[in-house]
Amino acid sequence: MLSAIFENKNSMRFFHHLVLVMLFAISLNSHSAANQPTDHIRVVTETLPPYQIQHANGQIDGYATDVIKALFMLTQDNYQIKVLPWARAYEMASSGNNTLIYSMTRTVERENKFHWIGALDKSQFSFWSLPHQEMPENLTLNHLKNIPIACARNYVAEQFLIKQNFTEIHSVNKEFQSIKMLKSNRVKLVLSNRVIFNNYANDLGYQSSDFKTVLTVPELSSYLYIAASKNSDPAFINKYRQAFLQLAQSGQLASIKRKWNIPESDSSPVFTKPKYSVRRSIH
Repeated sequence: MLSAIFENKNSMRFFHHLVLVMLFAISLNSHSAANQPTDHIRVVTETLPPYQIQHANGQIDGYATDVIKALFMLTQDNYQIKVLPWARAYEMASSGNNTLIYSMTRTVERENKFHWIGALDKSQFSFWSLPHQEMPENLTLNHLKNIPIACARNYVAEQFLIKQNFTEIHSVNKEFQSIKMLKSNRVKLVLSNRVIFNNYANDLGYQSSDFKTVLTVPELSSYLYIAASKNSDPAFINKYRQAFLQLAQSGQLASIKRKWNIPESDSSPVFTKPKYSVRRSIH
């Protein structure tokens, strides 16, 4: 009987040691996995020159894309960039986890729907006209409400015009189409992001002297961001925020801006929450 008890105690002791060894092995494996590159981070975006430019051969570059590539050089994660229609890219980032999306405007509606990794550029909007277009002195938004204005459909500019009760809104599917309408005198004004407008105008062969800014819209000033899906792991979010901070502090972010002729702004890796609300804003 004593031998049976002794054998039982030895068995319990062996089982106890076995459990400890297994737990230790799991702990080591978890620690090792946390320090290994993550497999194939999904990154979604759309075509939006000069931030995202997709070439005929399928290659994608542009200012924001170069920033994304620089981030992954730091994190050493594997990744795949998918260029999609914006609505689909937005849906994938909204419903997924550990997914990055760029370049996206940080708005009140989106504030708690994503994690915000870092600001790419300050987005400033202006009304553009042809050089000979006459405008009243001390121009305000009220002066423009009954003038034919072109803008991209379902984008932040269109939603602003609707919210401000403009009556002559001419929406187009592609941003560059609004510039063609302006040059052909089909509209008197275009409301657009300054960087995007200048990029498309240049691609169409126009000079800066072919247009003039008649009014800037401070209400639409916001920031284009790299964002991450809400369901992402906290460690993932911290990893990419720290990598973005490193890009900014090292001067690499400014260097990429200069490469793509992106004007310097007061953008920084951390910003306060947006104050202006635009329903269904796209970028």
